[in-house]
Amino acid sequence: RDAQESRGLGDVYKRQFYYKPEYGDHTRQHHGFVAQEFSTVLPDATYTDEATGKMCIDTGDVIGLLVRANQELEDRLTRLEAKSALQTV
Repeated sequence: RDAQESRGLGDVYKRQFYYKPEYGDHTRQHHGFVAQEFSTVLPDATYTDEATGKMCIDTGDVIGLLVRANQELEDRLTRLEAKSALQTV
């Protein structure tokens, strides 16, 4: 793995924020990430909105990556459980 691949979502801080009125629902707290920080970990999942010039996160790309990460964790858990079961025999 190269240096970029070794970084993960753990390197991106989850934020709590309120949108500015011109960008969305500013009456409730939102949870998410700062696109500029997110782009250092998953650059292919970020883009710049041409109309606003703002950097954005493509949630569709992120969902696929999260599903893959979950599948990898499930596989790892299955292997660890099998290894543990063999050690108790």
